[in-house]
Amino acid sequence: MPFRFAEISKVLLDVASDDLASPDKLRGLLKDIREARQAKAREKIGKLDPNATELKGLCAMEVNELRPFMVQASWVAAQLDKGFNEGRVA
Repeated sequence: MPFRFAEISKVLLDVASDDLASPDKLRGLLKDIREARQAKAREKIGKLDPNATELKGLCAMEVNELRPFMVQASWVAAQLDKGFNEGRVA
């Protein structure tokens, strides 16, 4: 999918929905795509190696949705690593 497909499709549906054949059907299909991609992203995050935080194939909207979680997860991982290195965590 193009990196900004969600933003482009939203703008087209907001501004030019009269020019589209079935705007409601398109909204439904885009919602289905978003939900499927969110499920895939959640699955990938569950399998992430803490040393490799690369998630390929995300669009801009997905990156922005995941950013707060990834920042918090990175902070927690750093704190745990710090505790292990200082011998505070068994």
